Amino acid sequence: MDKLVFSMPLNAWLCAAGVAILAAVVGGVLFQRGVREIGGANSALLSLFEPITSVVFSVLLLGDVLSVSKVLGSLLIMGSLVLITLNSKE
Repeated sequence: MDKLVFSMPLNAWLCAAGVAILAAVVGGVLFQRGVREIGGANSALLSLFEPITSVVFSVLLLGDVLSVSKVLGSLLIMGSLVLITLNSKE
């Protein structure tokens, strides 16, 4: 049976650790501060935009293809946000 080998240079490990720390620690701290500032309900609604921004950035920065399913999924998310917002105002 083959062994799993992690043979990356030290600078690659440092970059991976830096990205992990930046995403996990800084992102988590900023999200928690945002929850305190605007409240849990509004934070939950804003977090629904995360998949949409992922699609937009993957198309713009990575050259990903914008498929029908991605567009429909984004429209469903935006539609649910509209419905939730309208129901909360009643």
